[in-house]
Amino acid sequence: MFSDEEYIDLYIKSFYFQFENEMAAIKDCNSRYLAATKSYAKLMGFNSIESIVGQGDADATADTAKHSELF
Repeated sequence: MFSDEEYIDLYIKSFYFQFENEMAAIKDCNSRYLAATKSYAKLMGFNSIESIVGQGDADATADTAKHSELF
């Protein structure tokens, strides 16, 4: 059996494996990014995957961020 932390870690690793070349992201219950692909991070105005993790849509700098609810 996995702890919650182990489960989310495996889930995120699986996410990157499955969606590496796609535009996708995972958010937590507070709408903060737990993971995002490079293309999604760039679309939202972040320089890297690491810079989007822990941020929310209000922290995005790109004009496309105003459409984030559509994603």
